[in-house]
Amino acid sequence: MTAPADFPDWISPMLVKELRQGMRARAFLISFLALQGALILLTVISLSNSKAGEDTTAATVFYWLIICIPLLLVMPFSGLNAISSERKENTLELIFLSRLSPRRIAAGKWLAIVAQSALLVSAILPYAVLRYYMGGVDLIANLEALGWLLLGSAALTSVTIAVSSGQSVVRRGFSIIAFVMILFWLFGLLSSGAFGFALFSSGGGSGIPIWRQLTACFLLAALFLFSMIEFAAGKLAPDAVNHSSSRRLAAFAVLLVCCCYTTLLPGVWWLWLGSAFILIPTCIGAVCEPVRDVPSVYRPFQRFGFPGRVLAMPLYPGWPGGVLFLLIALGVVFLAPHGPFSGLSGAAGRHARLGDSVRLRVMIATAGSFLLPAAVLRLPRVRSLPPAVFFISFQGACGLVAALTSSLAGESGTDGEPLAASIPFCHLLMSGNMASWPKSSVAFSASGEAAATAASILALFIMMIPEWRKIFAMQRAFKRDASKPV
Repeated sequence: MTAPADFPDWISPMLVKELRQGMRARAFLISFLALQGALILLTVISLSNSKAGEDTTAATVFYWLIICIPLLLVMPFSGLNAISSERKENTLELIFLSRLSPRRIAAGKWLAIVAQSALLVSAILPYAVLRYYMGGVDLIANLEALGWLLLGSAALTSVTIAVSSGQSVVRRGFSIIAFVMILFWLFGLLSSGAFGFALFSSGGGSGIPIWRQLTACFLLAALFLFSMIEFAAGKLAPDAVNHSSSRRLAAFAVLLVCCCYTTLLPGVWWLWLGSAFILIPTCIGAVCEPVRDVPSVYRPFQRFGFPGRVLAMPLYPGWPGGVLFLLIALGVVFLAPHGPFSGLSGAAGRHARLGDSVRLRVMIATAGSFLLPAAVLRLPRVRSLPPAVFFISFQGACGLVAALTSSLAGESGTDGEPLAASIPFCHLLMSGNMASWPKSSVAFSASGEAAATAASILALFIMMIPEWRKIFAMQRAFKRDASKPV
């Protein structure tokens, strides 16, 4: 597979191939024709209503609805089989023979779908201008809304491209459910303004220039895109290629951006909300990743010497390095001056009890929500299960326990709720209802979740000792082989 001679070298042959196939696909053709037909019909209806002096609110709602469906649903969902279809047709080997790296394959597939979405947006522009001349429409706000929709479509497409690298249909089904839930959550979050403009224009009441907020937003969007492309490339690449360290470096970059912006500009608190879409998947993937028995994966860390290797341990592929990465990331989030946990009330006094500090309890519950399933995942009978599926299923079971105990308990909070809240993730979900609990019940649940989190940390550190010995042995063996004369 080679690109035509009239294309520059930086254009991936994968992009050319996918763009040609995508333009002929039914999803794009039906979306394009249906969008054009709906916009023409809407224009005719709007013209007749405007002449009759009727209210055009319903037409405006329908206008944005028919734009959101192809941009936020049809085009992103077309990427769910982007990589799995190559596996089914056994064409990945042929693609790799063209010397395309897994990163360029994933990026080419993503860019091809985004280009199709951009073509749909360009087809909408004449109708946006026509609505402006019909009156009652802010053209600049409409163009900004289209731009944000295109950015959202690109971000959601990167998620589906990353998910499409999985081989199991069941896992992709779970990902579709999570995809839809996140989508509705975003709509609910941004419902106060037209696609988030009220959030950016007001700046949370801080008077921060919009260009600074947009810069931070685009930085997070670029890091999010990079993380999703790296995730898809990591699923395509063999075990000898390391894509885990780059994802963790991107997560550290997200933490740096959020800490710097929220310290200098406290009004951009929403950055931490956006960073969760990068930090949470990276942390889950880090603690679920198995240790690789390939010495060449650890070769790049040899150049830093012993101190450098120790400092780079959180970047080592595999769950031992992932646990260290998780603890460092959580420490930064917990201790950030204007972080997501800074607004919670702290302990009243130096010798205050654990149950009296909402911030400390929520922090321990957040850490335990990652560490407890990671520790259970290391048990002998659980290791054979798919790590990410088990992690999400474990948290889903905890969510069901929290919901059932809360619905069956009385207002006093003594009917099994404190026992269920001893599980860290259940405690995190039920923390909003603990204001009406007795102090003894809150103290019991806080002690339980702290014990579970501490036991998880201890178990993980004990179980990672032989894994680190194995990793260091592979490094020493690789160093001895490299020093032998040829």
